[in-house]
Amino acid sequence: MLSIDKNSFKRDYNNKFVQLHGKELKEGSNQQKYEALGSLVRDYVISTWMDTNKRYNQTGQKQVYYFSMEFLLGRLLGDFLLNLGIRDICREALSELGIELEEIESLEHDQGLGNGGLGRLAACFLDSMASLNIAGHGCGIRYKYGFFEQKIVDCQQVEASDNWLREGNVWEIKKQDKAEIVKFGGSIISDYVNGKLTFTHVNYEPVLAVPYDTPIVGYENEAVNTLRLWSAEPVSNEFDFSSFSRGEFLKAISYKNSVEAISLVLYPEDSFYEGKMLRLKQQYFFVSAGIQSIVRHYKKHNGDINLLDEKIAIHINDTHPTLAIPELMRILLDEEGLSWETAWRITQNTISYTNHTILAEALEKWPIDMFKGLLPRIYMIIEEINRRYCEELWNKYLGQWDKISRMSIIGDGYVRMANLAIVGSHSVNGVAKLHTEILKKREMSDFYYLYPSKFNNKTNGITHRRWLIRSNPKLTNLLIDTIGDSFIKHPTDLENFKNEYNMDAVIVTSNNLNGKSQQDYADDYFDYNGYGVGKEKSGLLLLIDMENRNIWISTSGEAIKYFTDNRIDNIVEDITSYLKNGDYFGGCNVFINDINNYVKEGIPTNKYVKGKPTKNIVFIGLAAGAIVASSVCFLVVNSYKNSKSVSSVNYADRNSIVFTRKKDRFINTYTTRTKIERNNNNNNSGGTSSTHTSSSGNTHGGGGGSF
Repeated sequence: MLSIDKNSFKRDYNNKFVQLHGKELKEGSNQQKYEALGSLVRDYVISTWMDTNKRYNQTGQKQVYYFSMEFLLGRLLGDFLLNLGIRDICREALSELGIELEEIESLEHDQGLGNGGLGRLAACFLDSMASLNIAGHGCGIRYKYGFFEQKIVDCQQVEASDNWLREGNVWEIKKQDKAEIVKFGGSIISDYVNGKLTFTHVNYEPVLAVPYDTPIVGYENEAVNTLRLWSAEPVSNEFDFSSFSRGEFLKAISYKNSVEAISLVLYPEDSFYEGKMLRLKQQYFFVSAGIQSIVRHYKKHNGDINLLDEKIAIHINDTHPTLAIPELMRILLDEEGLSWETAWRITQNTISYTNHTILAEALEKWPIDMFKGLLPRIYMIIEEINRRYCEELWNKYLGQWDKISRMSIIGDGYVRMANLAIVGSHSVNGVAKLHTEILKKREMSDFYYLYPSKFNNKTNGITHRRWLIRSNPKLTNLLIDTIGDSFIKHPTDLENFKNEYNMDAVIVTSNNLNGKSQQDYADDYFDYNGYGVGKEKSGLLLLIDMENRNIWISTSGEAIKYFTDNRIDNIVEDITSYLKNGDYFGGCNVFINDINNYVKEGIPTNKYVKGKPTKNIVFIGLAAGAIVASSVCFLVVNSYKNSKSVSSVNYADRNSIVFTRKKDRFINTYTTRTKIERNNNNNNSGGTSSTHTSSSGNTHGGGGGSF
């Protein structure tokens, strides 16, 4: 945690602004103020960054390298201020200088390095590793134009370049001295030298891979890891005047353009041959540069190449970086002179693989002719991997040629990257429990039965400090007031607290009930998503129907006894006054407080009094206002009565925040009414609980209203 006071920060900020822009702060634009603030924060972390790398090298700590085509970092300024522990000091200091922190933060461009969940997962992994003091670094491509910005013109999509670098990037540091050469095309000459077969790559097209390093700041722990992004440049930036002077204008610029295209955009169009070739170039480019850099750094600080797998772990995020496997083999075989057996052992022990999807188009395969022409030595290595691997299959599956053909790395005229990733790694994981089970039992069942010990599950998660503390300060304050602030640094404390309870409480907002009534939708959402604790499926659900401006509270199990019709009516009345004014967070907050109070009062009938719970309900989740069309956000899930019982969901981890799309499985319900005896001494908070039966056959109470 950075130790700095408000006055020191103001002085440092003023000095940084003058250094960068050569004028007084009051004369600067907001963009210039952002650049000064970002540069100052980077300066604050540089010494810690250097100390972190020095510590890793001196201690010999095992280092993790996370290879991904995407890193959806978002805006880093707010994250870094939070993780350094100086956000409040920064806000106060800037305010005294007449600057609003939030306004300055909004000027930061999202880095054009990803477009979805794969990239966001990679970014969260980097943040988490730094915060957990794991020596974990990222490796990817520094895209000049990122993905694209979408505009709708005359009802048609128009793509515009995402020029996120137009104002520069205050976070990155160019490391020209760490550049690597990546080789494309050419041919391979084999020869025997001192009785050993050697391979020499000749007549290749060289590409210079130049690294740009970005710090990844851990949360209040003096750890700063590195995201290294590679930019493609010509080996020589000298202009070919001889070609130009002869009138060969295109030849003079073609090499430069073809090289720079490698790191130009994320996911170039690949429906045609040239597009496929560019994608393959991209994948090998950053993998080769990254592996070369890792091995070079390892040898400098550790020495023995035979122990590489004990000190280095390389994780490939989806199939895009799969060429890390043959590239590591190439270096170990051709440059380090290891035997095939030793090189293969090291490679398998070093590489692990995350599969993100079961869609065939995402598993990637490349035409042999294209692959062989662009990466001749890499293709030779994959051929040998496949030959040895298929020998294993032939011995195990005698005569099962269809199975062997399906499982081979090379087949039907293609190099299959998913197959290579599984064979060449020691660990294969899905990104959700259901996804992993599908991989094991359907899409990759052949490989699972061959290598069952390789397959495991790692459910996708998020960096809660970014998506809870920064995104929803009101909810954060509610949690802090209720359970303390230990969860900020130790997020598992949220799960531990939840597990002390015995009744689920869920909030659902929906923009489309698909023709169902509020009652049916609420009941079935509760039932078919697996909510409810114990045999009676105890719990309650608040549905906010955004489309029709209605609400419904559904109860189940013990909750039916606690939340009578009168109590539900009272809760509905309390909530609607907030929802009418568009204050959805306030309405949800009132809902939480009301059910806490009623739980404390206990069951309002003599017949059902079983003692009062000692714990309150606490909700963990996103603000209700953060909902998009056609999606459902449900907020979790807590309970009472000091029980450890927690129900499970077959496709969602209910210990976590969930924001998901899914098909409805709802069908019609039928209703019956049952009277629960009223305790007349409980006045307005007592009464009966009307019940009905849902489509699943479960009994529910409930009530609602409109806003």
